[in-house]
Amino acid sequence: MTRWGFLKSWQFWLLLITGIAIAVRSIPAWMNAAWGGDFGIYYGLTSRFVENQQIFNEYNGWGGMYNYFPVLYIFSACGHWITGVDLLWVMPKIAPVFGGLTVFIFYFIVYELTKRRDLALLSSLFLAVIPFHVYQTSHAAPLTMGHFFMMLSVYLFLKFMDEKKYAVPLLISTVFLIMSHHLTTYFFLIAIFCIVVIKSIHTDLRSMYRDVVYVTIASSLTFGYWIFIAKPVISTFMNTGLSMSSYLVILLFYIAFYGLLFGIAALKKNTPPWAHRIAQTLRFNPAHSRKRALKYFFAGFVFILSTEIVFMFVNFPVSGIRLKPLSILYSIPMLLFIGFGCLGVEYLKNVKNRWFFQAWLCAILASFIYSLVTVNTTLFPDRHVEYLTIPACLFAAVGVTYFFRYREHKLSASFKKKLSYPSIQVLFVLVVFGLVFSNAVAVYPVYQSLEWMDESIPNETASAIDWIRSNLDKNTTMVATDLRLSKMMWAEGINATFEGTNHTWTCDTWVGCIADFDAKDTHQMVTHVLIDDVMRDVSVNVHVLHSVYMTNESYLKFSQEPFSLVYRNVTVDQNNEEVHWAEVYSVNWTFIEQYRIVKD
Repeated sequence: MTRWGFLKSWQFWLLLITGIAIAVRSIPAWMNAAWGGDFGIYYGLTSRFVENQQIFNEYNGWGGMYNYFPVLYIFSACGHWITGVDLLWVMPKIAPVFGGLTVFIFYFIVYELTKRRDLALLSSLFLAVIPFHVYQTSHAAPLTMGHFFMMLSVYLFLKFMDEKKYAVPLLISTVFLIMSHHLTTYFFLIAIFCIVVIKSIHTDLRSMYRDVVYVTIASSLTFGYWIFIAKPVISTFMNTGLSMSSYLVILLFYIAFYGLLFGIAALKKNTPPWAHRIAQTLRFNPAHSRKRALKYFFAGFVFILSTEIVFMFVNFPVSGIRLKPLSILYSIPMLLFIGFGCLGVEYLKNVKNRWFFQAWLCAILASFIYSLVTVNTTLFPDRHVEYLTIPACLFAAVGVTYFFRYREHKLSASFKKKLSYPSIQVLFVLVVFGLVFSNAVAVYPVYQSLEWMDESIPNETASAIDWIRSNLDKNTTMVATDLRLSKMMWAEGINATFEGTNHTWTCDTWVGCIADFDAKDTHQMVTHVLIDDVMRDVSVNVHVLHSVYMTNESYLKFSQEPFSLVYRNVTVDQNNEEVHWAEVYSVNWTFIEQYRIVKD
């Protein structure tokens, strides 16, 4: 027993959970040369940082404002300098580590509030494998660093509430968060806004001066950074996403914050004692009910499942995606997680400082509802889910823990005879294992089943891009490819079409490509075409939230004039079947011009 005594150590289990979190998030980075539809942008900006050591570099690629959030680029460059390993190899490997470490920090957040190691470990275990959070934090993207510093800032904020010595580390973490990702900073601000307001209901406002000061400073730093440095955030993210003037939003933020705090304080001060007694008498505080808990579970499960079935026939708001039967099948582990989260509502009253998680969840939920109602194309509704899952993990942990600990329920004598305590514990372990394993396994298949966009950039594709960079003239070459690979082209200094070749991938003959290939305001005349197996077999990402699909005919047209295969890289398995491939075609403009002359 001495040999296996470490199994009783919470430190061992926390390190194991953190290892699982990092491993699950790192899978795509180790299976591909790169991972992420926008990876090319981040890789390109990191390359420029490595070259000139300037924090803010000029950006002329697709989209905007990426160059104003350099924390990912700085950490990736440091990893490159320390290890001496090629940046393209090391960059996708570093970010998932930070994504996994969010789970490590979440343990301490839960423990700091609840003083329960079982809940803290179980909450962290759920966050380690929950699909939405895993998938997003598996990318070498600014949001992954944002998640890490958001969690670190939440933890340090908790410590700062009681001890002012945490002020400096909290401010440093907050600055890193602000410079990491604007959307994550937005979710952090609305979360601490609600947390402090709700806390004022339970605590005297005079004892909360640190909380109020921090929210004021953190929000001022954020708004100041957006106004004076990351200016596109003000002009696009806030103006468009919040449907009103950015400066009006900032003004309303402070009016609402201080107005609610002082309004609550005034109500508490002026409420007569008899009103407090009536409120205590009327407070709904029922005893635990297994039946009621099960109703919550099935209500949550059935509601989300019914919604998914509806979206098999109706497009999702904003994204326009429709679910497929296989997607719903893969989502069942997540639905079970949601069910247990709803079940946790029944038992949450047993948890110390539960208001903190309730406020955290409600803040993001309110933003989510707003984004749905306004059909928001800046605050995308689906982007809220990854942030909702964080506090939801505590709800799920509470539901699973309390429901299967029958000693905490008043059970009938017949039930006690049928089910012994060890049996309940075994069932508890099986349920937890089933939830964790099924969600971990479903992380990537559930996204692939949508057949919307595959974010992988295989090694063969990276080799094809390297061949283009080494063998073609960057000044005269213009490559037609999808948006995912166009960003990789930009990173290597190669001209690409980005969103300018929508019809190329679906037309059955080369004639349909001519309009896309001609010189335009957006790109010069196309000289080459890059295709990989992802584009051929999954989808061609041509625009944000818009993909098209190639057919045999639309692909085979590239095997004849005016196209000529000039490079092919392929990997085969033991059965000599192709696993991944990439092809580069040249475009014969002499042939095209002759066709035009004959046609005219």
